[in-house]
This record gives sequence, structure tokens and C-alpha cells, in this order.
Amino acid sequence: MRNAFKPILFLLLSILPWLGFGQQYFKLLEKSEQPYEQKIARFSNGDLLIGGSPLRGKTASQNGGVNILRLDPCGKVLWTRNFQWKANYLVFKDFAIGPNDEVYVFGSAYEGTNEYIFLLKLSPKGKELALQIIHMGTADNFTYTLKVLPGGGLFAYGLLLDFNTPKRGFIAVFDNKLAYQWGKVFAPFESNGEATIAEDGGFLCRSGVYLFKFKSNGDLEWANSIQAGGTGEEFFPVAGPIPVRNGYLFEALHENTAFFYQTDLQGRLQWKSPLFKSSKRAADLKILENGDALAVYNDPAADQNYPSLLRLNGSGQIVDQRRLRTEQALQTESIYQTLGRENTVTIIGTQDLKAASSERYAGFLLQASLDSLNGNCFRWEIFQSTQPNNAPVNIQNLPVNFFPLNVRYLESRIDVEPLEYKFASSCDLSRPRITRRDSTLLCGQSWSISLPNENFRWEDGEHANPRILNASGTYRVSDFNCVVPTIFEYHISKQPCACQLYLPNAFSPNGDSKNEKLSLYSNCKMEKMQLRVFSRWGELVYEEEGENPGWDGRFKGQRMKNGVFLVRVEYVAMNENGEKVEGQVMGEVVVVE
Repeated sequence: MRNAFKPILFLLLSILPWLGFGQQYFKLLEKSEQPYEQKIARFSNGDLLIGGSPLRGKTASQNGGVNILRLDPCGKVLWTRNFQWKANYLVFKDFAIGPNDEVYVFGSAYEGTNEYIFLLKLSPKGKELALQIIHMGTADNFTYTLKVLPGGGLFAYGLLLDFNTPKRGFIAVFDNKLAYQWGKVFAPFESNGEATIAEDGGFLCRSGVYLFKFKSNGDLEWANSIQAGGTGEEFFPVAGPIPVRNGYLFEALHENTAFFYQTDLQGRLQWKSPLFKSSKRAADLKILENGDALAVYNDPAADQNYPSLLRLNGSGQIVDQRRLRTEQALQTESIYQTLGRENTVTIIGTQDLKAASSERYAGFLLQASLDSLNGNCFRWEIFQSTQPNNAPVNIQNLPVNFFPLNVRYLESRIDVEPLEYKFASSCDLSRPRITRRDSTLLCGQSWSISLPNENFRWEDGEHANPRILNASGTYRVSDFNCVVPTIFEYHISKQPCACQLYLPNAFSPNGDSKNEKLSLYSNCKMEKMQLRVFSRWGELVYEEEGENPGWDGRFKGQRMKNGVFLVRVEYVAMNENGEKVEGQVMGEVVVVE
């Protein structure tokens, strides 16, 4: 198996009295020397989407590919995929979930000394729908951000780095089928960045100290650069832009000290937060329903990086800091979050690449309530690391140069490899409360099931409520309480309807394109059928065997005249329960000119 990514997670759950998606749990990835940076997002029904690539071995001979997997709200794996492109290396950078829960994946594709971008579209169940490998005419491409446009289509953002030219950025728009629509190349540019879709449908793009605002058609609206701190204490933007009310939120970092700042819609500074201690990795920012910002980041202590939460109010005040405490030393580097129902957050972290070893856990997956400090296997320690922010901030207008963008498509067949993603339980998990209901349905009967309340949903993804069940099988409804789930199982056995063959009593093969052929119909799937037609004197005038035989009214090449013929059909059919049924039908049919 080419894919070396085989994480096994130790499942650690806290015991809480309330129901729904807000159940806390904590999972550790297996100890590994091969860390993965993984991002996380959430489907419309609360399921989790995780994507990533290995942080080492970025060569074709050590092809790790791109891993995409879907988990239910409690962390149970629903499906996994590992994608490879020829013998080359794919690197995951970002993904986005569309309005119909389709998945779009964005990243880099290496081939020799060249690097391209790739776009991959998947169904909600992980089936490949489209792939594009795109060459933009440079030696190296670095991708940053992928967004779904409000009116449909995709927006992509990243860096173009040629061996003979300074760094340049690109923005590009693609349709829902991943076909290129238009793009822009511009400078100056830096090696890290992020972008978002503005309220007016345009694009706000950060690259290092540079900030660009484009209109929805790609025309530049304004651009600026930021200088923060003094000589030797320069703060560089590392996170954002994040849309907030009447502006955008960013993070700036210098060594192990960071602060947040907010600009208005024109890029002018509105406020800056106090300074706080942080690792050299950017925080992941999300906006809560009350308008506060939630940052997940690493607090650098003496012995390790501690995954931490920070809450920032709308005026830039840090109102809460929490450090994650567990029995294990996590030493994380990359850390991402997605917000869920009932004031919960789900966080995924990957171990520090420099600290990677076979004795250290590769990362963690945590779901926690923002209203709770303690879980059964972890706790949040309140602390404070803030200090006054006296760093000067200077924002200046930025001249921008534009360059041609050449787009060429490459062969884009992708391979799907197996991907294992298992869990091992701990912390004395409770068993689910399962209520089983059985029913036997007669031919033509169905069973209407209504969900008990809004916390319940069908495990197979069906959204109908009430749902009409009319086929044999087992159907499960769960409230997705991650600790003690309540499950209703509906077991249906259905008495199949008798297979019937419908034989018309007349047809008219007269060339008027109406009722030209003697065709047979059944309520069952026909596996085999033999049709024989006899004259009134017993002479065989037609014989055919197959799944759907039919007679065109001819005998020895001549069209038969008006008359009555005897029809005999023998068949083997498959009923609703998948059982084979044999039978025969005899009857008379009239040929009418």
C-alpha cells in the first residue's frame, strides 16, 4: 500500500448530561514520525470534513497524496479517500464545501521541477466528480485559499514563483465544473497569505504585509501595506482577513508575541488588541454568533506548545484565554477549528514537525463546549498572557503591477488509494440505548416514520421527515449524543408482490409508429424470458429468448394479416426480495392492420 497514513485514534469522551451535537470528546492520533497537517470543516448536517497531506517526503518517490475523510459529529468515520496523481506528489492546501455539500479540494501538484495547481470536486459521499491539473506558466506555484462563490463557482488564490522573476500572486475564478473563467497575476507579493470573499462580492487578499481589494470582476479597488512595531520588533500579518461587521480581522506576529487588529472595509486601522504569547504558527479565527472572535492557537510554555482558546470581543479586548490540559504532551504546531451547534467547537491539531517522533502522538481531535471547563479526559485551564500593545502601526497605499496569466491544462486522471482511519476506545464508553422496532409489510404497504425531535436524523443521510419505508432492510435514527446515543432501529421484512406478466391482447404492426410491436410487461425484473407465437393451426410463427423479447408481427419476412394468434411465455424473474421466481403465461393476441 503506497499510502503510509494509518492513524489510529484513542477515543476519550467526557460524560455530559445534555444531548445533541454538543457532546465533548478528545481523540489522540497514533504515535508517529510522519506528521500530517490537517484542516477541518463542517457539512450542513453537522458531519466533519478533514483534509491533509504529509509534512515530510514531498517527492514523487515518497508520494503521500491527499487525504480526505468524512466523520459524523461524534467522530465516527463515514468514508475515507487518498488521492494520487500519476507518480507525482499532490499537496493539500485548502478545501471548501458547496451549497449541496459537494467538496472542492485545492492544492499543488509536483512533476519534476514544475509545480502546478489542482482542483478536485467530490460528491458528499467522496466520489470523484471532476479534476483539473493546471499549469500557470511558472516553475513553482503555492496555493493558499479556496472559496465557494455565492452565485456558484470557485475563487482560488496563491503565489506564483518563477526562478527568474520576483514573487507574484494570482487570483482565479472557476465554474462549478472546475473550468477556468478568468484570472489576474500581480505584484508585489510574499510567500504566505490568505483571502476571503467581501460583502460586495469582491475579494480581499492578504500576502505578508500586503493587502489587495479586488472587485468581483477582478479590477483592483485598492491596495496597501502594513508596518507594525519598531526596528528589530517587526510584526508581520500571519492570519486573516476574517470578515467581521464593517471590516476585517487579522493577526500579526513577532517571534512568540502576537496581537489582533481590525481594519474597516477600506483597509484603514480601527483598533489593535493587547499583546499575547503565541507560537510562531498563525491562529485559526472564527466568528461566534454574538460577534466575538474565537482563536485557536498554541501557547508556548517552557516544556511544550499548549493548544489554547482565546476569545476577542468586538472592540479588540481579550476576554478569555484557556489552555488545554491533558495527561499527554501534545506539542502541536498546526491547529484548526470549526464551530458546531450548542456553542461547541471542534479542533484538530498536528504535532510540531521538529518534535515529531515515534514516541509522540501525531495530533489530536477535540470537540468541546465553550460553556464548560472540564471534560472527563481533559480540562481547560484559564490563564492570562496579555500585556499592553504599544507597537506602532503604519498603513500606506501600495502601487500594484499586473502581468499576463497563461493557463494550460494537463492530463488529469487521478488514482484513489485505500486510507485507514481507525479508533481505539478508552475512558469507559457507555453503550448506546437502542430501541428496535420490527414490521412485516404486505405487498403494496409502506411504513411512515417521523423523527422524534430535531436532534435526531437518519444515519444513512436521508433528510425526509416523515420518511416512507417500503423496502426490506434496517434503518437507523440517532440523536448523535456522542456519549450515550439514543438509537431507533427499524427492521423491515416485506412480503414480495407476486410476479405478474402483462400480455396485451392486441397490437397493430401497420407502420404508423403506434403499437407496432407485441411487448411484454412485468412488475418484477426479468432475468430470462422465452416468447413463442403460434398460428391458430399450431404452427410456430415466432420465437425469441432474452430479457425483453417482442414480436413485430412478421413471419418469414412477411407481415401477418388480421388474425388471432396464441402466445406462450416462460420466464425467470427476480422479486422485490431478490428471490428468483419462475412462471409461464399463455394467452391470445389479435393482429390488427
